Amino acid sequence: MSGQTPNVHVLFSFPSTSAHPGSVILARDGLHLYGTTGAIVSNNTVTYHGSVFGITTDGSGFNVIHTFLGADGSGPLAGVIEASDGLFYGTTEKGGAHGKGTLYRVAKDGRHSRPSTTFPRRAGRRWQA
Repeated sequence: MSGQTPNVHVLFSFPSTSAHPGSVILARDGLHLYGTTGAIVSNNTVTYHGSVFGITTDGSGFNVIHTFLGADGSGPLAGVIEASDGLFYGTTEKGGAHGKGTLYRVAKDGRHSRPSTTFPRRAGRRWQA
């Protein structure tokens, strides 16, 4: 198989300002994909906290829906899920009130871009939303 081109079509190449794309989901409309990009750390300093993005299935219309700022989360590792209320939900690895991550929700147009809750400082401790 050496020298053969695989049967893969690149829909979009992420710019250097967005790194580490996570998993994507196909929205209910069947025409859009949604996912996340992770944080960028340079010299032990976070220079980009990650984002939630959308794109059409043909690769056009790339749009950053929400850019994390740290206080609302940092480093979304997984993609998002689309709930029955039409909002996307996901988690971040870090950031939030205690620096231990957030559970967030965001609409396709960027509204409701806020943490639903933040995780407690100590691991293993029960928390309530």
